Amino acid sequence: MPPQETCNKQLKICVDAEHAKCSICLNIWHDVVTVAPCLHNFCNGCFSEWLRRCQDKHSSVLCPQCRAIAQFVGRNHFLHNIEEVVFFAALSLCLPLV
Repeated sequence: MPPQETCNKQLKICVDAEHAKCSICLNIWHDVVTVAPCLHNFCNGCFSEWLRRCQDKHSSVLCPQCRAIAQFVGRNHFLHNIEEVVFFAALSLCLPLV
């Protein structure tokens, strides 16, 4: 059997920063969580505040974006990695060129 070669290829993905924003605060996600079953994403802090307010008014928790009943909310580790890349890319675009 031939020796296993290391793959040095990189996959480049284009992400529009507008699709990586929380619909509550309108900023790039911070500590992103995903609501199931609708799969909408929010900042953990924004959703926690929404959860608190929603529980004061309703018996069930609704998605802030589509108002579907939230059956589960959890941290999205995959999007958390993308969140960091988008954040630093957006930051670098805002810095003046020297």
